[in-house]
Amino acid sequence: MILKDLFEFSMEKGRVLFQENDDGKYFYIVKKGVLELLIKGERKKLFKEWDCFGELALLQKCKRSGTVICLSDVELFVFDGHVFRDLVKSINQNKLKDKLFFIDMIPMIKGLDNIQKTNLAKMINLVEFQDQEKIISEGDMGDRMYIIKEGIVSCSFRNKEIRKLYPKDFFGHNSILIECRRSLDVISIGKSSCYEFSKNTLIEALGTTYRESIFFSIFKECLIKNTFFSEIFNESQFEKMFEYFELRVYKNQEVIYQKGIKNRKIVILIEGNIINVKNYCLYFALF
Repeated sequence: MILKDLFEFSMEKGRVLFQENDDGKYFYIVKKGVLELLIKGERKKLFKEWDCFGELALLQKCKRSGTVICLSDVELFVFDGHVFRDLVKSINQNKLKDKLFFIDMIPMIKGLDNIQKTNLAKMINLVEFQDQEKIISEGDMGDRMYIIKEGIVSCSFRNKEIRKLYPKDFFGHNSILIECRRSLDVISIGKSSCYEFSKNTLIEALGTTYRESIFFSIFKECLIKNTFFSEIFNESQFEKMFEYFELRVYKNQEVIYQKGIKNRKIVILIEGNIINVKNYCLYFALF
């Protein structure tokens, strides 16, 4: 499609390619030569071999913001504006699908509805890290979480590696959900790329009650996977049940259930480990 819709033409030195306030009809790639962009008569930029330009007027469907003049004989590759817009739309749709795929890797977000997940996918950014670049520092107050798209990261506590994370793994979510300090250093091993969620991204995509939306997503997914709850209750009843749950952080080795005491609560584990020890008590450890 791209090669079929791409055509080539030449212009001589001193010719005007397009002028300010012209309608935007084409997208250009410089094959050979040099052109200059003038805005209000002032040079703003030079376009050289393999530079591209002209997309702003096409994407925003507005007039050309400047004038482009050939400083030498030039050869250009040209896309028709309609073809260029279709190509950009197709690329953006593929990027959105990729983001949605990775979003569904995160259990705490997977249970959001399709509109919420699409809103979130449109706003998250792909960020790249170099070898040994620190992504998260232990003790910092964090406002971002990450999903690994490519590469490997190392998670360490007091300079001792605890685990490695790989593509589709995620990290950094605790600091956003429960507003705690970072508990680990996270460092890129080789080059890596991650989808990044910020607290502001979540607010824009899900609203100021984004925590409640995410906690309900976790709550619903847990109950759906539980045969007892899923066979007795429907989703509207899950919403009513959720109103009676509250978020609580248990400290390391704090007792949740104790032998001989009647249980009057249901616990859904969001993060950490619950351990059944020899004296039949249960402990919760939050990391």
